[in-house]
Amino acid sequence: MVGFIIYSNLHKMRKQFIFLSSFLFLASVTFAQNVNVPKAKLIEKNLTPYTGEIKGNNANSQKALGQELWASDFSDPSVWTTGTSGQGTFEIGTAPASFTQYFGAVQTQTPSNGYAFFNGVQYLVGTPSAAPQNTWVQTEAIDYTDESYIEITFSQSYVAFNTDQTFVEFSKDNGLSWETIEVNSEVLVNTKVSNSLSLIFETENTTEGILRFRWENTSTSPQYGSGYGWAIDDVFIRGLADYELVSTYNFHHVVGYQYSRTPLTQVQPVVFRAGVKNQGSSDLTDVKLVLDINSGDATETSPAVTIASQQVDTLEASFTPTAVGQYNVARALEMAETDDNPSNNDIPSVSFEVTDFIYSIDKGTNFTDYPLTSLSIGGNPVNIDGVGMSFDIFQNQTIYGVDFRFYTGTSSDAEVYAELYKINPDAAELPQFWGAPIAETDMFTLGTQSVTNIYTLAFTQPTQLVAGETYLVLLRFAGGTIKIAAGGTIETAQSWLSGDHANRWGTFNTAPVVRANFNPEAGIANNSKVVTEVNVFPNPAKTTATVEFNVVNSSNVSIEVVDVTGKVVATKSLNNVATGANSVEFNVSSLASGVYTVAIKSNDSKVTRKLTIQ
Repeated sequence: MVGFIIYSNLHKMRKQFIFLSSFLFLASVTFAQNVNVPKAKLIEKNLTPYTGEIKGNNANSQKALGQELWASDFSDPSVWTTGTSGQGTFEIGTAPASFTQYFGAVQTQTPSNGYAFFNGVQYLVGTPSAAPQNTWVQTEAIDYTDESYIEITFSQSYVAFNTDQTFVEFSKDNGLSWETIEVNSEVLVNTKVSNSLSLIFETENTTEGILRFRWENTSTSPQYGSGYGWAIDDVFIRGLADYELVSTYNFHHVVGYQYSRTPLTQVQPVVFRAGVKNQGSSDLTDVKLVLDINSGDATETSPAVTIASQQVDTLEASFTPTAVGQYNVARALEMAETDDNPSNNDIPSVSFEVTDFIYSIDKGTNFTDYPLTSLSIGGNPVNIDGVGMSFDIFQNQTIYGVDFRFYTGTSSDAEVYAELYKINPDAAELPQFWGAPIAETDMFTLGTQSVTNIYTLAFTQPTQLVAGETYLVLLRFAGGTIKIAAGGTIETAQSWLSGDHANRWGTFNTAPVVRANFNPEAGIANNSKVVTEVNVFPNPAKTTATVEFNVVNSSNVSIEVVDVTGKVVATKSLNNVATGANSVEFNVSSLASGVYTVAIKSNDSKVTRKLTIQ
């Protein structure tokens, strides 16, 4: 099953909510921490394996900046030395049977020609006199004259057990002192990782640079102290380029939200951000983010900054549309220097539309199936009974309806209606996060109509939206098999799901085709209404509830009271109801407290109202 977030910290600001996609959109990424050594930095994990040529095990002569300085695939053990302050050593060769028996083959990049391996299994299954303490394998001294920083890339295979730790270390004084980065600290007990890592060390032009890989055991128990094993392979050392700007992330928003379509009345500045890092050895100057709107129609630029080597910054520029139309925004990074590796600072373009009446988050075609099944919270299945989108109001606006689109697989008896909610940032309990609906549409039945159409549900009464508030339009599922179209993904928590009849709320990054419609002419495009002016009172009710309605033409009318599970708990059938005002009374004293739906049907039309029973 797939999980989605349930919000419990309701006091948090809405734009700070974390959300998941249908495949756990925000995956957890943990970076190893530095160990009190600010000059040593772990910059990336799980890199694409290095495929460059190994230029001998020790070239030991200066290459151009950004080029390989030293490399070893462990086919020549003579360029490595091993050491220990306890038992055990790194061995250059292959993993022993005691390791593969427990966890299979070591998965490094080129294991066939050798690698360095520490075997911890022997201390788990054997009875040594003392637990191993420190074991390492290190390079020969390398001359890094004219190099301020170096990048170390290597592949590894590691299985954690108890108190063991793994480190990559660099010495500028021939081994007297070491700068240390711990790796694999996030690996869980009895868990194996096989990946490539990249780290950066500040070398300060040393002529005695030594790199080593060190395993440490802090336990005093010989049976429970060691890890299972750690293998190192394909070590590459390169100097950094003079000028290398890297794009680390990009994001755009309107006060924390993203929209694909915005009514002209609600237009606000669109803010574009770009995270950048100077991965070169020299300072970068006049670094800025440039926005090109519609191929030269307009240009916006962030303030220029200087970024020192190995430092990061965030660039920000904004653009405010002024007219209805499509806007394509190309984003580029610029600086005074020439980038030695421009391929890693590209930022994709962004497109959005300013409309007359439509507010939406979906990107439109090509449509996909919005994920509605196999969802769970804490391992418990959740019944999704509504999806929608949230949006901010910046100027008072009247909303008239909700647009939506089904997806292939929807049954002909599918029934939906729409609700409008206003956020309650002070809610103390989850079900009150969006409160109760403040407006509602009548029921829509698909029938023989196409699932590929965009349909409009009109609210029974146009509703005034207030500037400064956040609202939600939700498409509620009432019957039949329902599939909802999705149009792309978003990076903000605006795609809402209602679970178990609004007792649970969550968000995905998949954008549903559910849109707010401010067009005064919005209306239901399917069946003409026979029953109008429906009212249910008192509401809430305790003993009796009266349903008032108006019949346009004399017809048969049936009225049903339906509970939250879809079960009809009360019904009345009326034949040849006269044109004009009519009313029916229900005894609800025997019904359990809760929210019910009252459905008034006549011919092929249906009108629904909510009824709360106390």
